[in-house]
Amino acid sequence: MPRSHGGITLDAPPTSGKCFLDYVKDKEQRSKLRAIFEEVLDSGTPQELRYDTKDKHHWVVRIAPWIQEGRNEGIIYLVNDETRYQELQKQLYQSQKMETIGALAAGVAHDFNNLLQAIRGNTGLLLNQSQLDSSVVDRLRSIDQAADRAAQITSQLLSFSRSSDDKDTVLEISEVLVESLELAHRKNSNIDIRRGFPAEKVHIGMDGTHAQQVFLNLFVNAFDSMPEGGTLTVSASIINLSPAQAARIKAGENTPFVRTTVADQGEGIPKQIIEKIFQPFFTTKESGKGTGIGLSVVQNVINHAGGFIEVESELGRGTTFHIFLPLRTSKRKRPAKAESGSISTGTGTVLVVDDLELVLDFTKSFLESAGYEVLTANSPERALEIVEETPDINLLFTDYNMGKMNGLQLINHISQEHPKMKYILASGFLEDDEREAIEAESGAKILNKPFNISEAAEVVADLMKQ
Repeated sequence: MPRSHGGITLDAPPTSGKCFLDYVKDKEQRSKLRAIFEEVLDSGTPQELRYDTKDKHHWVVRIAPWIQEGRNEGIIYLVNDETRYQELQKQLYQSQKMETIGALAAGVAHDFNNLLQAIRGNTGLLLNQSQLDSSVVDRLRSIDQAADRAAQITSQLLSFSRSSDDKDTVLEISEVLVESLELAHRKNSNIDIRRGFPAEKVHIGMDGTHAQQVFLNLFVNAFDSMPEGGTLTVSASIINLSPAQAARIKAGENTPFVRTTVADQGEGIPKQIIEKIFQPFFTTKESGKGTGIGLSVVQNVINHAGGFIEVESELGRGTTFHIFLPLRTSKRKRPAKAESGSISTGTGTVLVVDDLELVLDFTKSFLESAGYEVLTANSPERALEIVEETPDINLLFTDYNMGKMNGLQLINHISQEHPKMKYILASGFLEDDEREAIEAESGAKILNKPFNISEAAEVVADLMKQ
């Protein structure tokens, strides 16, 4: 079988006396090489060429004069296979790009989450009021849904651009799929859903939020591919990996895995782009209708959980995603979600610290509605002054990122003089190891922004009772 090596094609060992250029099959390339050879012979200046072949090899060719005893005796044609080098360069570039995006995401997450906190928090306060007109309630819920979608996008940016350890929880796969389907199906009633779940409980090990994020992304994409309606088939089963699949993730053959299949009847994905669909920011959707990060998040989460993805697609007939995840046998339940509704009430004095007035005003309003006396400070420095002036403060509710002094530093400073005070730290982008270290060091409870007011009120009430 002919083999290409840096512009030349060999179907047999080279023959002595045969013209080198006869091994260049392409006429245009042969003419180009001849001109380069003549130029190198005349000038004595080496030249370099690069070839990318259909088999994804990258060849670098250096053409130099052969100098012997001060005379130019011919040409040296040196071929190097730099395919692996190019792959490593691409990996390095991708890594650097992820670091840049991670830094950007971390920088904007604080501001985004603060704004979303004010939007969702005030909306939640209004929804907790009685005797609202139904049309007003519908509009408030639409605002809350839009803000929730914005929070998901911020979370997705952080998920694929930052490396963090998930809180590994044992989940029942059919429960995760049903919850994600219910969320995705609310505005897609023209889609017929067919389910095929095993009769017995089947467990996987993943972070609960990320698991829902994975399947919600897949379902939303499937619905978007069927704007005129169609059928979405979702199934789960226990399978044994094939030898090829096991080798792919370095697992033992016949290792039991959970395979979840999501199949739509949409327009399908062209073969020439199917390899690109997991690239960050690659999207086939119209401008404003897709960020191009959903499937990148899906792949990162699945890989982190020890699984992998296979995709089948045919134009005009639809796309099928197969998600493979390790089977878990533990029956531990994931933590129950905080129930929404009326907020917990209590008594006591709370000092709220935040450098954004929108969030400061909202937090003050929601805590007052829960029965607390609330003091506010728009900077850590002002908070220290208030603590000195008002020694009977029961709880400090502070933002994390506030310029010169962050929330944790403020807590550590105050706790030295007021060891009985309780603390809540609100942040939108703490890593799991950071959270554990902060809770262990300061005893503070941590709320993720944008937090649910019912959840936050319950945390405050529990701390006040201690």
